[in-house]
Amino acid sequence: MQHVYIMRDPRNHNDIKVGFSINPIERRKQLYRTNTPLPFNLSAVWAVSDQRIAESIAHFRLSDHRINDRREWFEIVPAQIIGTKDFPLYCNADYDFTSDCLDVLVELIQEDFCSYSGLQWQRIFEYKDLLLSVSLEDIIFLQ
Repeated sequence: MQHVYIMRDPRNHNDIKVGFSINPIERRKQLYRTNTPLPFNLSAVWAVSDQRIAESIAHFRLSDHRINDRREWFEIVPAQIIGTKDFPLYCNADYDFTSDCLDVLVELIQEDFCSYSGLQWQRIFEYKDLLLSVSLEDIIFLQ
């Protein structure tokens, strides 16, 4: 099974990482072991038929939110619009506000998945369902 995920930085909740992995749970652990003070939160996970295409679709949707062209990190609310009349400075610090914005981005990504006829996808909402979508072979391979 292939997955595309959105992970959220627990210390800077306006920053997200969008990537792919056969095992998003293990990927989360790997990121935590690479010099991050806290483990990231899995905000959205999709089981997809082609993780590279699905990731490209998500990255294209978030292209105006990208922090660095060489990295898979994005701002939920882009820095260039924080401080404008539509997005006051407090929006960047407000967890509820950025959570609402993230929900909208997730919906837009899903709409883009639907427009790509060759992609099959399903959103995974429960941790137990995520565990079921990762095969025993994938778990053994990653150890």
